[in-house]
Amino acid sequence: RYAFGSTKKTIECWDLATGHRTSCLENNFVIRVSQKMRFTPDERYLVYGNKKGKLFKWNIDKNCIETEFDGHTGSQATMHFTFTPDSQWLVSTNSDKILQRWNLHTGEKQVLSTKTKFRYLIATPDNKYVLAFTDEDSKTIQKWNLATNLCDMTIDCQLFNPETATISDDGDWLIAYSVVEIGRWNIRTGQEEFLPMVGSVKQAIITNDGSWVLGILSTGKF
Repeated sequence: RYAFGSTKKTIECWDLATGHRTSCLENNFVIRVSQKMRFTPDERYLVYGNKKGKLFKWNIDKNCIETEFDGHTGSQATMHFTFTPDSQWLVSTNSDKILQRWNLHTGEKQVLSTKTKFRYLIATPDNKYVLAFTDEDSKTIQKWNLATNLCDMTIDCQLFNPETATISDDGDWLIAYSVVEIGRWNIRTGQEEFLPMVGSVKQAIITNDGSWVLGILSTGKF
């Protein structure tokens, strides 16, 4: 499935296998930033944010908004959120320095932190942790335990503004890239490694198992 917003204040959902539009939801605001619009891992819902920091859960099959998550201030442009792989929890943050999680089924909210500005979030494959990249001033990765709502580990991180990240299938390594470097961190020990680069990266993807990073360099080479 693929979804995108339009200037007509709608969100359209398309089936990539058939090429057919499956749903169209009318909004009262325009969504232009596709990064702030994501499917839950089970693909039953689409979650997206508005410019006031509110998140919405769209039931795609029923074509209706089921839940509104209201707990942030700040703009859509500074919002980051992720899901646990079992589609149980939504974890979100914004420029307001609030890190919180929501039960996607009941709407229950739990605040994890109110003191740090985060810039990227990703959940581990076992649904137990969320890894949060802090902003450029502190340059760390915090490992949040979803069973205790506590930060179990803080890992040094010199990678500036990660574009995307993934976790290896065994749950041991976090891999991320920015336009100038690729880094990986052992989630269990905190060990940090940087991979050699031959030029600045314009765009890249990381394979799901974390074994390969495929990228297009500024020189045009792949």
